[in-house]
Amino acid sequence: MKAIVTRNLRKVYKTGEIEVEALAGVDLDVDEGDFVLVSGPSGSGKTTLLNVLGALDRPTSGQVTVLGRDVSDLSDDELSDLRLRTIGFVFQSYNLIPTLTAYENIEFPMVLSGKTENERREKVEDLLGLVGLENRGRNKPDQLSGGEQQRIAVARALANDPKIILADEPTGNLDTRSSTKVFSLLREVNEELFASLLDLMKSRGVRVSFEPRPHQDPGIKGQYSHGEIWVRPEEPRAQQLKTLVHEIAHYYSEGVFRIPRQDAETIAESAAYVVGAHYGFDTGVRSFPYVALWAQDKKVLDQNLNSIREVATRILGDLEKTS
Repeated sequence: MKAIVTRNLRKVYKTGEIEVEALAGVDLDVDEGDFVLVSGPSGSGKTTLLNVLGALDRPTSGQVTVLGRDVSDLSDDELSDLRLRTIGFVFQSYNLIPTLTAYENIEFPMVLSGKTENERREKVEDLLGLVGLENRGRNKPDQLSGGEQQRIAVARALANDPKIILADEPTGNLDTRSSTKVFSLLREVNEELFASLLDLMKSRGVRVSFEPRPHQDPGIKGQYSHGEIWVRPEEPRAQQLKTLVHEIAHYYSEGVFRIPRQDAETIAESAAYVVGAHYGFDTGVRSFPYVALWAQDKKVLDQNLNSIREVATRILGDLEKTS
Protein backbone atom coordinates (compact mmCIF):
# COMPACT_ATOMS: atom_id res chain seq x y z
CA MET A 1 0.00 0.00 0.00
CA LYS A 2 1.21 3.51 -0.84
CA ALA A 3 1.40 6.00 2.01
CA ILE A 4 0.30 8.92 -0.18
CA VAL A 5 -0.94 9.10 -3.77
CA THR A 6 -2.13 12.19 -5.63
CA ARG A 7 -3.51 12.39 -9.13
CA ASN A 8 -3.94 15.61 -11.12
CA LEU A 9 -4.08 17.58 -7.87
CA ARG A 10 -5.09 21.24 -8.28
CA LYS A 11 -5.57 24.04 -5.78
CA VAL A 12 -6.77 27.44 -6.92
CA TYR A 13 -7.12 30.47 -4.65
CA LYS A 14 -9.49 33.26 -5.68
CA THR A 15 -9.29 36.90 -4.60
CA GLY A 16 -12.07 38.77 -6.35
CA GLU A 17 -11.51 38.16 -10.03
CA ILE A 18 -7.92 37.08 -9.56
CA GLU A 19 -7.10 33.36 -9.53
CA VAL A 20 -3.81 31.93 -8.30
CA GLU A 21 -3.08 28.31 -9.16
CA ALA A 22 -0.95 27.06 -6.27
CA LEU A 23 -1.02 23.41 -7.39
CA ALA A 24 -1.24 22.56 -11.07
CA GLY A 25 -1.95 18.88 -11.69
CA VAL A 26 0.40 17.28 -9.15
CA ASP A 27 0.95 13.52 -9.45
CA LEU A 28 2.78 12.02 -6.47
CA ASP A 29 3.49 8.53 -5.16
CA VAL A 30 5.07 8.04 -1.72
CA ASP A 31 5.81 4.54 -0.46
CA GLU A 32 5.55 3.57 3.19
CA GLY A 33 8.91 4.12 4.85
CA ASP A 34 10.06 6.74 2.33
CA PHE A 35 11.80 9.93 3.44
CA VAL A 36 10.86 12.54 0.83
CA LEU A 37 12.01 16.16 0.48
CA VAL A 38 9.99 18.70 -1.51
CA SER A 39 12.03 21.69 -2.69
CA GLY A 40 11.19 24.88 -4.53
CA PRO A 41 11.31 28.67 -4.27
CA SER A 42 9.08 30.68 -1.96
CA GLY A 43 5.53 30.77 -3.28
CA SER A 44 5.86 27.61 -5.37
CA GLY A 45 3.11 25.79 -3.44
CA LYS A 46 5.08 23.63 -0.98
CA THR A 47 3.00 24.58 2.06
CA THR A 48 -0.22 24.31 0.05
CA LEU A 49 0.76 20.80 -1.02
CA LEU A 50 1.50 19.73 2.57
CA ASN A 51 -1.78 21.25 3.79
CA VAL A 52 -3.73 19.29 1.18
CA LEU A 53 -1.80 16.06 1.82
CA GLY A 54 -2.40 16.47 5.54
CA ALA A 55 -6.15 17.07 5.15
CA LEU A 56 -5.83 20.61 6.52
CA ASP A 57 -7.21 21.94 3.23
CA ARG A 58 -9.28 20.48 0.42
CA PRO A 59 -8.07 20.55 -3.20
CA THR A 60 -9.97 22.37 -5.92
CA SER A 61 -9.87 19.18 -7.99
CA GLY A 62 -7.95 15.93 -8.26
CA GLN A 63 -7.51 13.02 -5.89
CA VAL A 64 -5.58 12.53 -2.65
CA THR A 65 -5.29 9.04 -1.18
CA VAL A 66 -3.76 8.54 2.26
CA LEU A 67 -3.01 4.92 3.19
CA GLY A 68 -5.64 3.71 0.75
CA ARG A 69 -8.37 6.17 1.84
CA ASP A 70 -9.64 8.75 -0.62
CA VAL A 71 -9.54 11.95 1.44
CA SER A 72 -12.27 13.58 -0.66
CA ASP A 73 -14.74 10.94 0.56
CA LEU A 74 -14.19 11.74 4.24
CA SER A 75 -16.45 13.90 6.39
CA ASP A 76 -15.06 16.74 8.52
CA ASP A 77 -15.10 14.47 11.60
CA GLU A 78 -13.29 11.72 9.71
CA LEU A 79 -10.70 14.22 8.48
CA SER A 80 -10.13 15.39 12.05
CA ASP A 81 -9.63 11.80 13.17
CA LEU A 82 -7.21 11.20 10.28
CA ARG A 83 -5.15 14.23 11.29
CA LEU A 84 -5.16 13.21 14.94
CA ARG A 85 -4.29 9.53 14.63
CA THR A 86 -2.57 9.03 11.28
CA ILE A 87 -0.62 12.20 10.45
CA GLY A 88 1.93 14.06 12.53
CA PHE A 89 2.55 17.71 11.65
CA VAL A 90 5.70 19.76 12.20
CA PHE A 91 4.97 23.40 11.38
CA GLN A 92 7.51 25.99 10.25
CA SER A 93 6.47 28.37 13.04
CA TYR A 94 6.34 25.52 15.63
CA ASN A 95 2.68 26.26 16.61
CA LEU A 96 3.28 25.30 20.22
CA ILE A 97 0.53 26.38 22.63
CA PRO A 98 2.18 29.23 24.59
CA THR A 99 0.25 28.63 27.84
CA LEU A 100 1.29 24.96 28.04
CA THR A 101 4.65 23.57 29.09
CA ALA A 102 6.77 21.51 26.70
CA TYR A 103 5.51 18.38 28.46
CA GLU A 104 1.87 19.46 28.07
CA ASN A 105 2.31 20.40 24.41
CA ILE A 106 3.57 16.90 23.66
CA GLU A 107 0.83 15.35 25.79
CA PHE A 108 -2.07 17.29 24.26
CA PRO A 109 -2.62 15.15 21.11
CA MET A 110 -2.72 12.05 23.31
CA VAL A 111 -5.38 13.64 25.53
CA LEU A 112 -7.50 14.18 22.41
CA SER A 113 -6.97 10.57 21.27
CA GLY A 114 -8.11 9.16 24.63
CA LYS A 115 -4.86 7.69 25.97
CA THR A 116 -4.68 7.07 29.72
CA GLU A 117 -2.61 9.24 32.03
CA ASN A 118 -0.03 6.49 32.49
CA GLU A 119 0.25 5.95 28.74
CA ARG A 120 0.66 9.67 28.20
CA ARG A 121 3.31 10.07 30.89
CA GLU A 122 5.40 7.16 29.60
CA LYS A 123 5.20 8.39 26.01
CA VAL A 124 6.03 12.02 26.83
CA GLU A 125 9.07 10.95 28.87
CA ASP A 126 10.24 8.73 25.98
CA LEU A 127 9.81 11.55 23.45
CA LEU A 128 11.56 14.14 25.61
CA GLY A 129 14.46 11.69 25.82
CA LEU A 130 14.38 11.13 22.06
CA VAL A 131 14.73 14.85 21.32
CA GLY A 132 17.31 15.33 24.08
CA LEU A 133 15.21 17.67 26.24
CA GLU A 134 14.55 15.53 29.31
CA ASN A 135 15.15 18.48 31.62
CA ARG A 136 13.02 21.00 29.71
CA GLY A 137 9.58 19.46 30.10
CA ARG A 138 8.41 22.08 32.64
CA ASN A 139 9.43 25.04 30.48
CA LYS A 140 6.94 26.98 28.38
CA PRO A 141 7.73 27.80 24.73
CA ASP A 142 8.99 31.34 25.45
CA GLN A 143 11.57 29.80 27.79
CA LEU A 144 12.99 27.60 25.02
CA SER A 145 15.36 28.43 22.16
CA GLY A 146 14.19 28.13 18.55
CA GLY A 147 15.94 24.79 18.16
CA GLU A 148 14.41 23.48 21.38
CA GLN A 149 10.93 24.61 20.34
CA GLN A 150 11.30 22.82 17.02
CA ARG A 151 12.42 19.63 18.72
CA ILE A 152 9.38 19.81 21.01
CA ALA A 153 7.27 20.28 17.88
CA VAL A 154 8.82 17.12 16.41
CA ALA A 155 8.12 15.24 19.66
CA ARG A 156 4.49 16.43 19.60
CA ALA A 157 4.15 15.23 15.99
CA LEU A 158 5.23 11.75 17.14
CA ALA A 159 2.93 11.59 20.17
CA ASN A 160 0.20 9.41 18.63
CA ASP A 161 2.64 7.21 16.65
CA PRO A 162 1.51 8.59 13.27
CA LYS A 163 2.07 6.57 10.15
CA ILE A 164 2.91 9.76 8.22
CA ILE A 165 4.90 12.82 9.30
CA LEU A 166 4.56 16.06 7.33
CA ALA A 167 7.13 18.75 8.13
CA ASP A 168 6.83 22.25 6.63
CA GLU A 169 10.32 23.76 6.43
CA PRO A 170 11.13 22.30 9.85
CA THR A 171 14.60 23.88 9.82
CA GLY A 172 13.76 27.18 8.12
CA ASN A 173 14.22 29.27 11.28
CA LEU A 174 17.10 27.30 12.76
CA ASP A 175 20.87 27.53 12.73
CA THR A 176 22.93 24.83 11.05
CA ARG A 177 23.50 22.82 14.23
CA SER A 178 19.81 22.82 15.20
CA SER A 179 18.79 22.04 11.60
CA THR A 180 21.04 18.99 11.56
CA LYS A 181 19.56 17.81 14.87
CA VAL A 182 15.96 18.10 13.62
CA PHE A 183 16.68 16.26 10.36
CA SER A 184 18.51 13.57 12.31
CA LEU A 185 15.45 13.13 14.52
CA LEU A 186 13.13 12.76 11.53
CA ARG A 187 15.45 10.24 9.92
CA GLU A 188 15.82 8.42 13.24
CA VAL A 189 12.07 7.80 13.34
CA ASN A 190 12.25 6.30 9.85
CA GLU A 191 15.20 4.07 10.81
CA GLU A 192 14.20 3.07 14.35
CA LEU A 193 12.24 -0.07 13.46
CA PHE A 194 14.90 -1.18 10.97
CA ALA A 195 17.59 -0.88 13.63
CA SER A 196 15.41 -2.70 16.18
CA LEU A 197 14.94 -5.60 13.78
CA LEU A 198 18.69 -5.86 13.22
CA ASP A 199 19.29 -5.77 16.98
CA LEU A 200 16.69 -8.49 17.48
CA MET A 201 18.41 -10.80 15.01
CA LYS A 202 21.82 -10.07 16.52
CA SER A 203 20.48 -10.98 19.97
CA ARG A 204 19.26 -14.29 18.57
CA GLY A 205 22.54 -15.07 16.82
CA VAL A 206 21.11 -14.70 13.32
CA ARG A 207 23.40 -12.96 10.82
CA VAL A 208 21.79 -10.39 8.52
CA SER A 209 23.77 -9.85 5.32
CA PHE A 210 23.51 -7.00 2.82
CA GLU A 211 26.35 -8.25 0.65
CA PRO A 212 25.87 -8.04 -3.15
CA ARG A 213 24.88 -11.25 -4.91
CA PRO A 214 25.28 -10.46 -8.61
CA HIS A 215 24.11 -13.90 -9.73
CA GLN A 216 20.97 -13.92 -7.54
CA ASP A 217 17.61 -13.84 -9.35
CA PRO A 218 16.73 -10.09 -9.46
CA GLY A 219 13.15 -10.92 -8.52
CA ILE A 220 14.29 -12.19 -5.10
CA LYS A 221 14.51 -9.31 -2.61
CA GLY A 222 15.75 -11.39 0.32
CA GLN A 223 16.15 -14.89 1.69
CA TYR A 224 16.32 -16.85 4.94
CA SER A 225 18.44 -19.98 4.83
CA HIS A 226 20.53 -21.96 7.33
CA GLY A 227 20.26 -19.41 10.13
CA GLU A 228 21.17 -16.41 7.97
CA ILE A 229 19.05 -13.65 6.46
CA TRP A 230 20.08 -11.94 3.23
CA VAL A 231 18.57 -8.63 2.05
CA ARG A 232 19.28 -7.17 -1.37
CA PRO A 233 21.58 -4.15 -0.70
CA GLU A 234 20.63 -1.96 -3.66
CA GLU A 235 16.92 -1.81 -2.79
CA PRO A 236 15.44 1.36 -1.22
CA ARG A 237 15.27 1.30 2.56
CA ALA A 238 11.46 1.05 2.52
CA GLN A 239 11.70 -2.18 0.48
CA GLN A 240 14.55 -3.49 2.63
CA LEU A 241 12.37 -2.99 5.71
CA LYS A 242 9.52 -5.00 4.19
CA THR A 243 11.92 -7.73 3.08
CA LEU A 244 13.59 -7.87 6.49
CA VAL A 245 10.26 -8.25 8.31
CA HIS A 246 9.28 -11.08 5.97
CA GLU A 247 12.56 -12.97 6.31
CA ILE A 248 12.53 -12.57 10.09
CA ALA A 249 9.02 -14.03 10.13
CA HIS A 250 10.36 -16.90 8.01
CA TYR A 251 13.17 -17.42 10.54
CA TYR A 252 10.67 -17.51 13.44
CA SER A 253 8.35 -19.86 11.55
CA GLU A 254 11.00 -22.36 10.59
CA GLY A 255 13.85 -21.76 13.04
CA VAL A 256 11.94 -21.02 16.26
CA PHE A 257 8.56 -22.72 15.96
CA ARG A 258 9.93 -25.56 13.79
CA ILE A 259 7.08 -25.32 11.30
CA PRO A 260 7.79 -27.64 8.34
CA ARG A 261 9.47 -25.81 5.45
CA GLN A 262 6.57 -26.47 3.08
CA ASP A 263 4.26 -24.52 5.42
CA ALA A 264 6.73 -22.07 6.99
CA GLU A 265 6.84 -19.70 4.01
CA THR A 266 3.10 -19.14 3.90
CA ILE A 267 2.90 -18.78 7.68
CA ALA A 268 5.77 -16.26 7.47
CA GLU A 269 4.05 -14.17 4.79
CA SER A 270 0.90 -13.85 6.88
CA ALA A 271 2.78 -13.20 10.14
CA ALA A 272 4.93 -10.56 8.43
CA TYR A 273 1.77 -8.86 7.19
CA VAL A 274 0.47 -8.72 10.79
CA VAL A 275 3.77 -7.28 12.09
CA GLY A 276 3.88 -4.71 9.29
CA ALA A 277 0.29 -3.66 9.98
CA HIS A 278 1.18 -3.20 13.66
CA TYR A 279 3.89 -0.71 12.69
CA GLY A 280 1.79 0.99 10.04
CA PHE A 281 3.12 -0.36 6.74
CA ASP A 282 2.17 -3.00 4.21
CA THR A 283 4.68 -5.79 3.55
CA GLY A 284 3.12 -6.18 0.12
CA VAL A 285 2.07 -9.83 0.60
CA ARG A 286 -1.36 -10.95 1.72
CA SER A 287 -1.49 -14.71 2.03
CA PHE A 288 -4.50 -15.05 4.33
CA PRO A 289 -6.72 -16.25 1.43
CA TYR A 290 -4.10 -18.88 0.61
CA VAL A 291 -4.20 -20.14 4.18
CA ALA A 292 -7.89 -20.91 3.74
CA LEU A 293 -7.38 -22.52 0.34
CA TRP A 294 -4.47 -24.62 1.51
CA ALA A 295 -6.30 -25.85 4.62
CA GLN A 296 -8.24 -29.06 4.00
CA ASP A 297 -10.55 -28.78 6.99
CA LYS A 298 -11.39 -26.49 9.91
CA LYS A 299 -8.92 -28.18 12.24
CA VAL A 300 -6.03 -27.58 9.84
CA LEU A 301 -7.21 -24.01 9.19
CA ASP A 302 -7.35 -23.27 12.93
CA GLN A 303 -3.88 -24.71 13.32
CA ASN A 304 -2.53 -22.48 10.53
CA LEU A 305 -4.16 -19.36 11.95
CA ASN A 306 -2.85 -20.19 15.41
CA SER A 307 0.66 -20.53 13.96
CA ILE A 308 0.37 -17.12 12.30
CA ARG A 309 -0.82 -15.60 15.56
CA GLU A 310 1.99 -17.24 17.55
CA VAL A 311 4.73 -16.16 15.15
CA ALA A 312 3.50 -12.55 14.88
CA THR A 313 2.95 -12.24 18.65
CA ARG A 314 6.41 -13.65 19.38
CA ILE A 315 8.11 -11.22 16.98
CA LEU A 316 6.25 -8.21 18.39
CA GLY A 317 6.97 -9.30 21.96
CA ASP A 318 10.68 -9.84 21.27
CA LEU A 319 10.90 -6.47 19.51
CA GLU A 320 9.38 -4.76 22.52
CA LYS A 321 11.96 -6.40 24.81
CA THR A 322 14.79 -5.41 22.44
CA SER A 323 13.75 -1.75 22.29
